[in-house]
Amino acid sequence: MLEEKIMSEEIMNEEELNEVAGGTWNQVADDAENIRYLERRYHVDLLPPGSASADDINYAMNTIGELISRYYCCDFHIGCDLKLDGEKNHYYLNHNKMGHNQIWGAIYDRLNIEVRPNI
Repeated sequence: MLEEKIMSEEIMNEEELNEVAGGTWNQVADDAENIRYLERRYHVDLLPPGSASADDINYAMNTIGELISRYYCCDFHIGCDLKLDGEKNHYYLNHNKMGHNQIWGAIYDRLNIEVRPNI
């Protein structure tokens, strides 16, 4: 009985598993979708036309942080280390490590966007 309770408490939901698994192409593709959403919403170009590489997405994430910092006169510096080979992606906000959903939640919260396309 005790073992069953411990086992049920150790089971992660899908969102928790995604945060741990990280580093998948799906996360990088999701980042690109979120960036494209911001491009359309704010009429800015952050990614090159067509498909974007992990380096392009990393650069766009940094640019988003710089734009938010300048517009809101705050420290909102985004860094990320994106992996495509199954390693865990790393996201940072002002040098604090965050998960994929956490960084996008922080971005959308700061921009005061209620409808979030992918998180």
